[in-house]
Amino acid sequence: DSDHEAVLEATRSCSEAEDDLQCLLEKLRDLVEAKSLGVVCSALLEVENGIKTGLGIFCPVELGAVEGSSCSWWEVAKCTAKVLAAGIACPNPGANTKYFECMVKALGAASPCLPCVCSIIPITPCPF
Repeated sequence: DSDHEAVLEATRSCSEAEDDLQCLLEKLRDLVEAKSLGVVCSALLEVENGIKTGLGIFCPVELGAVEGSSCSWWEVAKCTAKVLAAGIACPNPGANTKYFECMVKALGAASPCLPCVCSIIPITPCPF
């Protein structure tokens, strides 16, 4: 669609700029003024999802498992907010049974984020 194409064009046009980040921010501000914040945000999310998909397909080694974890970088990125929120909600943080039970309850027993808990909150030994 033309909105995400406008974001891609802004990115392309700034790639050679001396201050490419500043250039892109100015181009995106211009798009927000010309269209709307919601339209530009939707287009940015669409571009971001395409880039993330490409990374997952073409860069699996770079997005591989986090050291000492069965979670990939991508899974850690997706689960961090949920795990941190659950960790804050659970009393007595650390390697103890009540904390682990609380984390399982807060995240849900079938949560794909459970294996990532110890990659996000350093707990040793890790029961997940």
